[in-house]
Amino acid sequence: MGQTLTECFLVPEVNSLGMDEVTGVRIAVAKNLLNISKIVSFDFFHQKIFPLYEQLTLDKEQSVRKTCADQVAEIAKVSQVDKQADKLSSVYYRFLKDPTSKLVRGTAF
Repeated sequence: MGQTLTECFLVPEVNSLGMDEVTGVRIAVAKNLLNISKIVSFDFFHQKIFPLYEQLTLDKEQSVRKTCADQVAEIAKVSQVDKQADKLSSVYYRFLKDPTSKLVRGTAF
């Protein structure tokens, strides 16, 4: 689709799907954020995509959080580490210390 179309049309739809009440939809969003992140600019990623990813890491469903934990290393690859190091490390630490899910903690390890 290209960068402009993705940023203008696709990302707003993905953002709304990230708040869907159906768990499977939020899992699909978490799985595909990496693909979208490869197309958009770094600034757009940090302003729109990474906040959605952070929101999904706090999801009430462990399956969504586990999917996000699966993606954390790949998300770090498309991030500008100098700008996102603190946020990435806090997200990863949150996975390691997940109080309710051994599955999320194990995936992070």
